[in-house]
Amino acid sequence: PAEFATDLTGVTMSGKAGFSGFVKGKYNDTSMPGFSLVVDVDQGRFKYPDLPAAVENIYVDLKVNSPGGSDLDKMVVDLKRFAMTIAGNPVEARMYLTKPMSDPNVDAELKANLDLASVKTVVPMKGDELQGNFTADVRMKGAMSDIEAQRYERFTADGRMILLGMKYDTDSLPSIGINSLYFDFSPQFLSLTSFDGSMGSSSIQAKGRMDNYLQWWLKDSMLVGSFDLAANKFDLNELMGPSSPEPAAAAAPADSTPMSVIEVPKNIDFRMGLAVKEVIYDQLHLANVRGGLRVHDQRVDLSDVFFNLFGGSVTMSGGYEAKDVKAPRIDLKYDVRDLDIQQTVTYVDMVQKMAPIAKTCKGTFSTTLSMKAALNEHMEPDMNSLTGDGTLVTRNVQVDGFQPLVDLAKALKIRELENTRLQDVIFSYELRDGKMITKPFNVKIDRIQANVGGSTAFADQAIDYDLKAKIPSDMFGAGAAQAVAGLLGKANAAVGGNFEVPKELDMTAKITGTIDKPIVKPVFAGGTSSVKDAVVAEVKQTVNEEIGKKKEELIAQAKAERDRLVAEAQTQADKLKADARREAANVKAQAYKAADDQVAQVTNPLARAAAKIAADKLKKEADKKEQQAIAEADKRADGLVDVARKKGDELVAKAEATDTTVK
Repeated sequence: PAEFATDLTGVTMSGKAGFSGFVKGKYNDTSMPGFSLVVDVDQGRFKYPDLPAAVENIYVDLKVNSPGGSDLDKMVVDLKRFAMTIAGNPVEARMYLTKPMSDPNVDAELKANLDLASVKTVVPMKGDELQGNFTADVRMKGAMSDIEAQRYERFTADGRMILLGMKYDTDSLPSIGINSLYFDFSPQFLSLTSFDGSMGSSSIQAKGRMDNYLQWWLKDSMLVGSFDLAANKFDLNELMGPSSPEPAAAAAPADSTPMSVIEVPKNIDFRMGLAVKEVIYDQLHLANVRGGLRVHDQRVDLSDVFFNLFGGSVTMSGGYEAKDVKAPRIDLKYDVRDLDIQQTVTYVDMVQKMAPIAKTCKGTFSTTLSMKAALNEHMEPDMNSLTGDGTLVTRNVQVDGFQPLVDLAKALKIRELENTRLQDVIFSYELRDGKMITKPFNVKIDRIQANVGGSTAFADQAIDYDLKAKIPSDMFGAGAAQAVAGLLGKANAAVGGNFEVPKELDMTAKITGTIDKPIVKPVFAGGTSSVKDAVVAEVKQTVNEEIGKKKEELIAQAKAERDRLVAEAQTQADKLKADARREAANVKAQAYKAADDQVAQVTNPLARAAAKIAADKLKKEADKKEQQAIAEADKRADGLVDVARKKGDELVAKAEATDTTVK
């Protein structure tokens, strides 16, 4: 092709090259045509005119033959020899493969000893620099069935590939270096016994192994690996190429090309342990990165990944799944401790969508978060699919200019709320239906004790929050106290109290609209939105409650006085009755004795009978006088009690009739 021919202008070539083959037969769903391919290169050589060395002794002896039909297992690949000498560095390989479909049987060998710096002497590299030494001495021989049956003694796989002192410099990437890399081969696994390299200022060490590599190579089965990676620093910015040397005013626009979906291979199962002291990406600096990573089933799982960031720490686990490349998904769990809010908002765009208040905050926060979401074609979360829950904790956060608080401050005429401090905030939240839903929680806003709950929509930042608060009255200023000064004086004079403006006022507020254009509707106890009316109503309620208490006290005192008067009168009445009964009984006894004495002095029977009749009459008169005396005493005694009860009832009635309610 002419496009390639231009690159070969002036290149000298020699040797023999042959190519032949055929395709013959039926090609359909059940049959493949037979084919043959023969490639023969003998003593090949090429040299670029401006370079000092050549690639010589090029040999290729390849035959591929397949009889066709429904069974491709009869295909045979016979690479008897592949060889070349690159500026004096020899490379030799061969391979014989049979039964590629059912039970691949391979006999292959690779030998090489290559000074990488010599590559530039035979192939133009346009300013790139390459150095180092690559050696390989690897052999494989045996059937795949022996590997699968773990008959490793029947399969030969040994040798080593070594890369030492490699360095590659190019304009498009940072300098890449590999101090040492050792791959050891066995039938069971391919072992990375040592890797010590660098990329720019990043240094990397790794070791591990790949199991099942033969099955993966020969039968496209699962490649299983396990690696440990360590580094002092890993600077991802260096992988993005050099920054523009031009002044900022003349610099080209930043690359705004969106990311595309990251695909995860189907047939690998890799586990990796990480221990990196510093990771740099853009302006982010992650420190002390450690944890586990697994790539499997078109999914990347993170296990207990830890790093320090923004003055705090993050522990995370979960995964990224790309089985459907049109709708990849994430499911992650975070344990965030003491991150700086301002830095988090600056570099983590999702935080601004989930919690817009964070843009106006200074301080630190901690949170636990479990979340799931679908990603779009640019690897951005679909916020409407985002679900999850968590708990957030802040201890002492300064909030300056958060618009809903600014508008609340204007409505209440409390300027302290425009720039305020939130103390000891702990709340739970949910992510669903395109919103962050905050469960009601207690918070101290400056000196105001409040309870807040509601939601923020991700798409349009619409808000819907309910706030309940107890606001110290002195925060409303002297005007509120002056509005009720006369009222308090009137109440104090009425009941002899010492009432003051209530220390706190109850308020509720509905906060809707959007973050930038909130609608704040405060309502105080009694249904008013006027601070003055709220204070007056609160004073009236408090004063009247106190008056009611005072009235109840007066009534109780009057009843107690009534009971005391009645009890005292009853005592006097009981004594009067007792004294009257004793005196009447004494008078009666004397009358009875006088009557009996008169009868005793008469001896004549007739006269005695008459005397007895007279005596009985005297006794009846004595009985009558006794009853009269008792009745008169009882009447006087009961009168004393009635007078006392009436006086007591008058005291109670007077107390009950007291009405000094403030209108």
